[in-house]
Amino acid sequence: MISTSSIINMLANSIQLGSMQDPPPARAVQGADTGPEAVETAQRGTVQISTLAQALHAKLNKAENKNSDIDDSGLPDAIKRLLKAIREIKEKLREQQEQLRAVMADRSLSDEDKATKMSSIQATMGTLQGALARAMQQLEKLIKDLKLGEEGVLKVMGLLIK
Repeated sequence: MISTSSIINMLANSIQLGSMQDPPPARAVQGADTGPEAVETAQRGTVQISTLAQALHAKLNKAENKNSDIDDSGLPDAIKRLLKAIREIKEKLREQQEQLRAVMADRSLSDEDKATKMSSIQATMGTLQGALARAMQQLEKLIKDLKLGEEGVLKVMGLLIK
């Protein structure tokens, strides 16, 4: 997982300043605004954001938005963290299932290569399924320990099935 600071650094490195030409000399025009704001506006350059930075920004926003329902649920923070972790594990499992289907459908692979790749993917899926089971057990324990009411449990269940 990419940390927030590394994302910020990548964004900062990919921002390219456009041309910062000197502004044309100010002309005295009767009634023209010559205050500090007018001078500041005339001296600004343009900023162009690279395609990488735009893609990173979109991915970050998508990641934040996909869990906004959890963030807005009003549930305790520990439960929110577990729900987000469960979603992430489920997403990784879906990705592994897609990879498995792709390997099974790939006619260019020899039977041996196909078996090796399938075995590796299945091992990863087994690890993820174990992690999912542990996270669900932790969630169940946390719900009991926090004495989450019926309304809270229903919120949790609704968020789990999304």
